[in-house]
Amino acid sequence: MPSKYKARNAAAALENKVVIVTGAAGAIGKLLAERLVACNASVLMVDINPAVEQQAVVLNAQRDKAAAWMACDLCQPQEIRKCIDYAVSHFGCVDVVVNNAGIINTASLFRQPDHTDLERVIRLNLLAPMEGTRVAVKYFQDSGRPGVVLNTASVAGLTPVSFMETYGTSKAGLLFFTAACKELAPH
Repeated sequence: MPSKYKARNAAAALENKVVIVTGAAGAIGKLLAERLVACNASVLMVDINPAVEQQAVVLNAQRDKAAAWMACDLCQPQEIRKCIDYAVSHFGCVDVVVNNAGIINTASLFRQPDHTDLERVIRLNLLAPMEGTRVAVKYFQDSGRPGVVLNTASVAGLTPVSFMETYGTSKAGLLFFTAACKELAPH
């Protein structure tokens, strides 16, 4: 648990920042968006679930123009660029991208009739955050702005879990990818 001093510093560091949160209709994304708005950040809430619109309305009732929303299928790579473009047109810039969207598949790969679920999990949990990182880094470099990219993974990416081969593999891949991006840290 961070000290109150560290928490205040973190809140101050987020003040007036623009943050894109994918998977914003889910539990983690929703809570993250709420906390960011409480720190006086502006948030673009992205999710395939249209319920994200109502969540943005609730946050805007707390602070006018604190949140915007975008329904988006992150399995489609071109949609990811649209998120950055929309945030820039709505808020003026982007400071942080949180690749949080993901799905869990608890059916064993070996009990599925085809690769449909496998491909969907890998696309959303691994390929979408990789593309989100690539697009965000390009935006930060092109705009000359420093930025932050956060990728949400899982303990399932560190420790194999029975019947969750695909999910664990996608999160292990995301952890590896994120660690391999350390060359970008100075930027």
